[in-house]
Amino acid sequence: MNPEYSQLLIDIQKKSNITVKNTRDLKFLKEEIESLTHKVIGFNTLRRIFGFLESRTPSVTTLNTLANFLGFASFSGYQHHKLNYEEWYFQQSLNRIIINEEITKKDFDLINYGLLNQHNFVYLAYFIVYFIEKKDLKSVVSIFRDVNFNRASGTQLHKFSQIISVRLSVISEKDALEVYEACIPIDSFREYVALPYINYYHLYSRYFRVLELIEIHSANSSDILFVDCMKFYRDYYILKKSNLKPPKKPDGFSDLYSVLKGRYYGSCILASGELDLKLKKEILNECKNNRVSYFLEEVVPALLVIQEYDFLTLLFENYYEDIFEFGVWSSSTTQSIYLVALAWLNCEKNELKIARKNLEFVQISRVEISYEKYIRLFYQFILLQLTFKEEDKKANKLASSELKSLVSETKFSKFQEISSSYLL
Repeated sequence: MNPEYSQLLIDIQKKSNITVKNTRDLKFLKEEIESLTHKVIGFNTLRRIFGFLESRTPSVTTLNTLANFLGFASFSGYQHHKLNYEEWYFQQSLNRIIINEEITKKDFDLINYGLLNQHNFVYLAYFIVYFIEKKDLKSVVSIFRDVNFNRASGTQLHKFSQIISVRLSVISEKDALEVYEACIPIDSFREYVALPYINYYHLYSRYFRVLELIEIHSANSSDILFVDCMKFYRDYYILKKSNLKPPKKPDGFSDLYSVLKGRYYGSCILASGELDLKLKKEILNECKNNRVSYFLEEVVPALLVIQEYDFLTLLFENYYEDIFEFGVWSSSTTQSIYLVALAWLNCEKNELKIARKNLEFVQISRVEISYEKYIRLFYQFILLQLTFKEEDKKANKLASSELKSLVSETKFSKFQEISSSYLL
């Protein structure tokens, strides 16, 4: 590695998640750079700059392309702002802002350059939490209005959202709602905080009021569909209303995020209480056109509630490898959901030892916090059925007690109703 450009190359490897150890890695890196920048970069050029061929001073065009990959307009722009890009310097800069007790235009420029490094979104989240805890709403609002959040990747976005949302979930409801009321009219706050974090724990209380605020301040069809689906969940799981109708499918449905589409179909399944041929065909067609592990994230739980064995079996037979997807930020959450479903299928086949093994593989502690209690409800519901079939009174009583406790916390009383026939 050419020492003159070592930090640039380190930053490129961090951005791409490709550690260059051989020329095969360089081929992947070349594809990544060209895909993001829409510019061609020579393979031999990369070999030279990474030290696999005799070193030669790279051209300005090459350096600019590499800087573009990192989000900078030019290599000179990267050189000028690379300290902001580095994580430790970025943290120190945020600390200086806290000490100075005000955020200037120059500070916002520094923050925006620092966010070209995806990892800095986490530090920014804790920075915002500081102002929330100080009840400095003016600074919180100014950050969401003046900072460029558009560069956040899926993983960093969810980390960012979770850090802020968890803090808002544990402060007083009055203080939390003041933040939401001030910030939800701002697009970046809705998109990067309010919408990615689903608070099942408070769906019956403060989170429902957050949903109402989103509905008031957003005209985006996907936001409205999300709110409608979550309201449906509240009516179905908590209030146990009958004759519910699913949310209306909006125009442009095919362009929506896979998880949101699945949430819509989950609502349709719960509303109908069964699967007709039309609904089955629609879901199978969506499986062909979406990332299956994401799309089925809310479809599978709905199938568990209505105990739809045949269609769930069909989905696992056709998409098993796609369902158990590894290496993405949400894989622990989706795997937990699908392992619980697999346990139920094996339980229904009287493969009780295999079903228990499926449940043993579930790692609830690694599930996203926003989904944890929701998934625990399904876990205990299936565990209750398993212990019922095993005729293990002690374990059955314990599973029933755990389920009651979760229902008490979440108010998802529907689970008390659907589990009543599995008590020993």
